[in-house]
Amino acid sequence: MPESTLATDRSDPQIALDRSDPELGAELQTENNLLNLLRRASDDFRKRVLAELENTDIGGMKKSHKLLLINLDLGGVRITELAKRTALTKQTVGTRVRQMTALGIVVLDEDPSDGRAKLVTPTSRGAQYLQESVETVRQITEEYVSVIGQRRMTQLHSTLRMLLNRIET
Repeated sequence: MPESTLATDRSDPQIALDRSDPELGAELQTENNLLNLLRRASDDFRKRVLAELENTDIGGMKKSHKLLLINLDLGGVRITELAKRTALTKQTVGTRVRQMTALGIVVLDEDPSDGRAKLVTPTSRGAQYLQESVETVRQITEEYVSVIGQRRMTQLHSTLRMLLNRIET
């Protein structure tokens, strides 16, 4: 292999990348990387949802609160799970949940499966906002369907669900 096509990873001198390999080259391109594609699609969806819900006013609720609220389930979610869903630290989520509790948007309930844990559950005010976010998600999903078609959207949803079921078990 010609030396000019190899690039050594600076963090590990034992790893050499063959830049002449077209498949590897395509994977290394940021725009073709699966992680980046999933992140960009997720970011676009989240930004659209938050932009649509920007006009919804629940007294004192900030954008950071809305991000947490759209990641809740009506039956409640543990703070640790909420942190995973939002890619925030447990401490940050805990602080925002306390703020949202003070605003009457969520309550902290005992987790019936573990008395030591708490569930973040929307109040009636929070549930109303959650319902509006569900409608917004439907609208954005329809926009995506208009781009890729219903069959591909169904396949995408099924494929991601299959992958997540495997990962999460």
